[in-house]
Amino acid sequence: MAKAVLVVEDDESMQELYDAFFKIHKDEFSYHHASTAEIALTVLSENRIDAVVLDCGLPGMSGLDLLKKIRSNKSLGDPAVFMVTAKDTLEDCVLGLNAGADDYLSKPFEEEELLARLRCLLRRR
Repeated sequence: MAKAVLVVEDDESMQELYDAFFKIHKDEFSYHHASTAEIALTVLSENRIDAVVLDCGLPGMSGLDLLKKIRSNKSLGDPAVFMVTAKDTLEDCVLGLNAGADDYLSKPFEEEELLARLRCLLRRR
């Protein structure tokens, strides 16, 4: 059965990359997209999501604030949260992991690594 993945990303070029990536892996993942944290909260409340791929730099509510909402609101489920962001310092990574992210990957990234990390996160659930 395909695992449900929600990608929260506002950048159009990154979104095109995710669209192509999840089209290739459509037998393994069902794919949802949100361009804002507010839309993501709606998707999470209306669907069973296994993993969230989350950017930090979102318009309105930040990715970190969304992460904290996901972790504090059990009605949204308990998805794995994988931060994939341009914030690439050690401090950013530690902040994301300490806020409740299950994994952290800096942009740009290789698609093979994204796939391997997603599979690993979902295997643990």
